[in-house]
Amino acid sequence: TEAYDKRFVVKEGSIIIDPKVKGDLHIETQRAMPKNVRIQFEFKPDGKCNNDLFLHGMKFDIATANIKELKTDEWQTLDLTVLDGICHYRHNGKAVKTMPTKGEPSSFRIRAEFGSIEIRQMEPTA
Repeated sequence: TEAYDKRFVVKEGSIIIDPKVKGDLHIETQRAMPKNVRIQFEFKPDGKCNNDLFLHGMKFDIATANIKELKTDEWQTLDLTVLDGICHYRHNGKAVKTMPTKGEPSSFRIRAEFGSIEIRQMEPTA
């Protein structure tokens, strides 16, 4: 399965963003996520990774600017937990950012901006 001329590819249960295919493009869930939600997944970024997550009016960059201990070409975990209007981001179990939500519940979007990332075992729970 693929989208946007293979910018996004699903292979063996993983979503892969291919940096060789250019374009600032998004994929998103069909439905809005609940007001209180937890989204967990494993990811493996390359050294140029700066791809974004959008949820409930917030933007989070998967990049070394937000995740100081980001390791390239290694599997690691990211956990977004929204509870009562506050989102907590945890990388490999450690808190990396907390921010208030903005606006109404929304779909969960992934933006392919720069670099490669592979995402697997994504589990949203209410």
